[in-house]
Amino acid sequence: HLENTFSRASIINSVFTLESVANSLLEKYDIKTNFPKEADKIEKYSTLDKYNFILNNYYNGDSLNRGDKKIQIIADLISIRNKFVHARSIKFKSNIFDYAFREEVHYEQSNISKSQFLKLPLSPRYWDKLYSKKVLENTIEFLNLFLIDKCKFSLKEIEQMLFSTFDNEIIYDYMHINFLKLAYKQFNIKIKFLNPEYV
Repeated sequence: HLENTFSRASIINSVFTLESVANSLLEKYDIKTNFPKEADKIEKYSTLDKYNFILNNYYNGDSLNRGDKKIQIIADLISIRNKFVHARSIKFKSNIFDYAFREEVHYEQSNISKSQFLKLPLSPRYWDKLYSKKVLENTIEFLNLFLIDKCKFSLKEIEQMLFSTFDNEIIYDYMHINFLKLAYKQFNIKIKFLNPEYV
């Protein structure tokens, strides 16, 4: 079904966004110059470890609180993404005991396994637009926390780092800015790192 396909794409791309921002931060702080002996190792860090590396080295030894539910949800999401992208065949039994009608699609509601904090089904076949919205909300909430609350970047710094390409001049990536505008307007998601003039 198309909804499931689009929902899977949305959820996976939300995680790719987290990875992309982490890598953009490493580029911003030019780790290859500043940490030449460790750069290769740092680039292989997990996504959350990259964020922690930035905080530890550039923000007075600050770090992400792994006990914070916001951080636990992101760790949950990254773990699910890794299992999805690096999937292996497994055998399992499932006792279907109920069916739910959601709009015009029947979904099997069984004792399916879900992630600990995000409560996202571990099997992508159960992902739908409600789950993709939930993932998007939590992804943006984490980026709000990190970019604005932790690092205190200005909106201009964030624009240059995330929504532009650095060649001879700054060229803004309005396609991705427009995606965030849709999230802001249609889902009422608060995006603290998006310049208000775009919404």
